[in-house]
Amino acid sequence: MNLLFTALVALCSFLPSSTEQIQVPNVTMAKGGSSTVEISLSNEHTDLVAFQMDLMLPEGVGISKAGCELSSRFTDEEQELVIGKLESGGFRLTSTSMSLIPVSGTGGLLLSLSLYSETDFVKGQATISNILFSTSSSERVTMEDVSFTINTQYSLTYMVDGEEYKTSTIAYGTVLTPEAEPSKEGYTFSGWSEIPKTMPANDVVITGYFTVNSYNVTFKYGDAVLTTTKVEYGAEIPLPESLDNDRYTLVEWLEVPATMPAHDITIQASFTDGVKSIKDGKKKDDYYQLNGVKVNELQKGINIIRSSDRSTRKVLVK
Repeated sequence: MNLLFTALVALCSFLPSSTEQIQVPNVTMAKGGSSTVEISLSNEHTDLVAFQMDLMLPEGVGISKAGCELSSRFTDEEQELVIGKLESGGFRLTSTSMSLIPVSGTGGLLLSLSLYSETDFVKGQATISNILFSTSSSERVTMEDVSFTINTQYSLTYMVDGEEYKTSTIAYGTVLTPEAEPSKEGYTFSGWSEIPKTMPANDVVITGYFTVNSYNVTFKYGDAVLTTTKVEYGAEIPLPESLDNDRYTLVEWLEVPATMPAHDITIQASFTDGVKSIKDGKKKDDYYQLNGVKVNELQKGINIIRSSDRSTRKVLVK
């Protein structure tokens, strides 16, 4: 097939091309992986029946011939893509329609090549040169050389709370922009670990950190503020041991959450008037005067006795 194309070109008259051109996008692939490069053709001539082009790949990149094919623009079912090796280390790509059936259309995909990279390849330039097309009327059309970049992708993973937040494959040398800050109830995002300016030639793991927030807990009796403290989100709320005074005795705190929510809260106190609660549990009964003052023993006059079961009764001492 190569010899046939060479002979066909030799018989053709030379016709330089002004608008015909080959286009190839840049290619990225995973380290040690593969990728498809798509070679497109824009053409004015509608009778192109054969082509030849030389492909030079950077060191560490090769062609998997089994994955290479002509596009649907070639309607000659007998036409094949032939890939040969050049002494320079490059590849010669040729294809000829023996029935002189031209490439259809004036633009679009021409052929696809399957490329693979060695494990130590990072980045390089590929070139397509010596581009020749032949028409069914024995004209030879030449096109300008084309270069494209082959780059290796690496994994960029963001971790939050020991779990994968986002993973992307990024081409080597790409400028890295930090991910948007994640949110988490009761916490403030404190930043990512060190992020490289550009993607290095290795996988990267970036960790995000949160700082737990603290919120105000206000203890009140009616409208009066008894005390205020700060508690971390999710922590158990420490209740004041006692806010008793000479007149009031704390009975309980009302509607206390199991743990601190992600907002300020107010907890109301329930007091009883005139009798203090038992604190030490050492005595069976506690003694109080009518004004609520606790005494060590019964006094003359009316006494209030509070038992360990929290029941109360009045006793007159003469």
